[in-house]
Amino acid sequence: MEPNSDQFQSTTPDTSNNNAVMPSASSQKPNQTKLFIIGGIVLAVLLVAAVILAVLLINKSKTTDSSTTSTSQSNSTTNGQQTATPTASPTKTILTTAKSTDDKLEFVVYKPTQNSSNTTINYAVRNTCSGCAQAIWSGNIVSNAANKVTSYLVDDAAGKKYTAITDEDGKVLATPVCGSNIKYNETTECFVSFARVPSGSTVSWTFGTTRIDGIKID
Repeated sequence: MEPNSDQFQSTTPDTSNNNAVMPSASSQKPNQTKLFIIGGIVLAVLLVAAVILAVLLINKSKTTDSSTTSTSQSNSTTNGQQTATPTASPTKTILTTAKSTDDKLEFVVYKPTQNSSNTTINYAVRNTCSGCAQAIWSGNIVSNAANKVTSYLVDDAAGKKYTAITDEDGKVLATPVCGSNIKYNETTECFVSFARVPSGSTVSWTFGTTRIDGIKID
């Protein structure tokens, strides 16, 4: 009797599936390296952008500080005297100009202002000497402008005189120090207040030896 061939089949385990290829650790390294490189580039770009922004902010701050300093210096005083201001204030209307006792300087009279109790003459002294290298002191020609005795408005048609008014301390309501050193085509601006002149009048302003005519009061 022949033996059953099935009884002699090999019982050796099938290991054919053990030879499947598994991903190795070395194959993952290039991908990780790429990610690190990309991340580094992104961080570098962000850092450069932050530096540029910081530089722009610093420059803007310096520009603002420089502008503020320049404005402050332009309003400063020199040796205790007022510095000259630019010609023609945009908020004032020039009414008339007049010669002064100094042929290098002239008076610029703006439109007067009125309130319930007084009339204010706003005026300026302008340097007209185009050939003068040095600034000219304007204090000499305005020394009597704020003097209660010598400075007044007169209405020749009505025969009336309006004197400069004073405050509680007896000081004339006027620019405390009107004189300054001014260069060619620059002005120094001042004011002086008088007893109220009726609207519609035309007056002359006299102080010392100076007389300025044709000042219309609206």
